[in-house]
Amino acid sequence: MSEYNENPLSLALKITYGKFDYFTGGDMTGLQGFGMPIWFDMETPLAKVVGKVEALSLNHHGVRDASNENFLRTLAPQVIVQQSWSSNHPGEEVLHRMISQNTYPGKRDIFATFVHEETVVTYGRWLDENYRSKRGHIVIRVSPGGEEFNVYILNDTTLTPTLTHSYGPYQCH
Repeated sequence: MSEYNENPLSLALKITYGKFDYFTGGDMTGLQGFGMPIWFDMETPLAKVVGKVEALSLNHHGVRDASNENFLRTLAPQVIVQQSWSSNHPGEEVLHRMISQNTYPGKRDIFATFVHEETVVTYGRWLDENYRSKRGHIVIRVSPGGEEFNVYILNDTTLTPTLTHSYGPYQCH
């Protein structure tokens, strides 16, 4: 078994349309210390290149080894999307970094594709008070010209997607 892990070296993508910027980093990691090699923190150097965005998809599903404070502070998104499927999504440390005004000031809305009930029970009000949606397909639609955007939540329990909630408009900076 090799000690080298390609998972943190995922493709990262920044999409820009007008004033709107979106970032996704796949399974990129940002864990620092704990005897981890320096390359395991891909987020900190990448954040300097990416800069501020309006929306992002959490790296590595919000697992404890990703979405470090430097990364979140630098990108400072208004909207955070968590592509979750496991009961350890998000890691508790990541949840607190996302919601803390010490990480970066301002309002932010968090949306998840699927948060397990045991995760909700474990984190309680921290999760309930800070997630706008804990289940569904998440669609971000940017207005023509990229001045603003909306978030739509679609029911993911049927073959025909139906709108369950909408949020916005969010202003792009």
